Amino acid sequence: MIPFIYLVTDLSERESPLQFVICGYPPSKNRTLGKGNVGLDIGTASLAVSSLAKVSLMNLAEQVKEMSNEIRLIQRKMDRSKRAMNPNNYQTDGTIKKGRKTWNDPNRYQLLRSRLKELHRKQAAVGKLSHRTLANLLLTLGATLYTETMNFKALQKRKKETEISEKTGKFKRKKRFGKTLGHRAPAMFITILEEKVKRHGGSFIRVNTMEMK
Repeated sequence: MIPFIYLVTDLSERESPLQFVICGYPPSKNRTLGKGNVGLDIGTASLAVSSLAKVSLMNLAEQVKEMSNEIRLIQRKMDRSKRAMNPNNYQTDGTIKKGRKTWNDPNRYQLLRSRLKELHRKQAAVGKLSHRTLANLLLTLGATLYTETMNFKALQKRKKETEISEKTGKFKRKKRFGKTLGHRAPAMFITILEEKVKRHGGSFIRVNTMEMK
């Protein structure tokens, strides 16, 4: 089949991205599962692997961490730009005033917003590619994969109890692992890995740790 290339442009942005779509049949990858059992212990940012062929501790989506630092710097620039152009919308302590307000977005702010949107897109694409690459590596270690059940959504929530530190006498932070889970996306990795294992004829078993006790 002769491939056709279509150019899709987004005219709403200053820099219009180009998307190349090639029609045809993708090459077969012919991946085969390894032999034996593989034990997985997944955390918020890392994955421990134990098998007959390999024992390792791996970080999830390592490249996403570098991009998150750049995203944080751009968000700070956007905040400073917005405060400089809209001083009447903020109180003396820096908080936003209540009620209806008119916001003026300068050209610099709009450019930073477009750049931030593109970084978020790249971050999602890099994270998904990293998860798929790691999942393909685990396929070669064994045909039966075991992992414990994890409630990642519960780890994202803030603590309800208000606690005071005995050392400093100040209130402890209520935040937990929301930002880490958003960057590393361990739940997405488990979903991708399970889909790949079952598609190649393997077994993916979730072990309930509460029942094991």
